[in-house]
Amino acid sequence: MKRKLQISYILAIVGFVCTYLFSSMNNPMGTAFIRSFICFVIFFISGVVVLSLIEKIVKEATVSSENAVQEEGVGQQVDLSTPEDWVMPEADAEHAAGSEGEQGFEPIQFPRFKTKEERSPEEMAKAIRHLSDQ
Repeated sequence: MKRKLQISYILAIVGFVCTYLFSSMNNPMGTAFIRSFICFVIFFISGVVVLSLIEKIVKEATVSSENAVQEEGVGQQVDLSTPEDWVMPEADAEHAAGSEGEQGFEPIQFPRFKTKEERSPEEMAKAIRHLSDQ
């Protein structure tokens, strides 16, 4: 815990100094100090939170590795054999059957759009000219 606070203080002081240096160029000293203090608080809290999360993750990793050492042999071998009585699923069985019940390929027949009446090219050109004038 002490080490975590030390790192957070160092991070916060670095944030304070950087913010003060960049802010003092364009702002009065009071404004620069207030902004630097706000940055100090934000960096300190962020440091504590991030370091706590890292500590928690490391603890979980070490606990899980200790459990893995205790259960030696578990998960060390992979069984690559398949059982002899394995049955192919139905969809694959129909596809693999091939000649049995094969009906051949038939493309999908989509219905065609029908117009009320056929229009001549002159009427179409007249309609386009009329629309482009408006």
